Amino acid sequence: QVLLNIFGNALDAMRTVQRRSLTISATQTRSDVVIQIGDTGPGIDAGIAKQVFDPFFTTKDVGEGLGLGLSISYNIIKDLGGTIKVGGNSGKGTTFHISLARAAELVPA
Repeated sequence: QVLLNIFGNALDAMRTVQRRSLTISATQTRSDVVIQIGDTGPGIDAGIAKQVFDPFFTTKDVGEGLGLGLSISYNIIKDLGGTIKVGGNSGKGTTFHISLARAAELVPA
């Protein structure tokens, strides 16, 4: 659900740009898995970056979105003990960083 929400927002954001690219990467440390999703859309203005996870906040036109997708995503990640952050500069795309604790490895009996 989280990834679908971010992918959908990225695709919507890139409608207005000529070069469209969605990048997804995952890295792991001993304790965490970090997923990064980046797009080449117009980016998020620093003045509103802190609001994107607020319920009903949207930059979309009326009737194009409820402003709940990123709020739901934030709460799903939080409930799993992780974090989700947004980065990017206006005009230079947006990147979401999701960090989750690695699951314990199963040891065969």
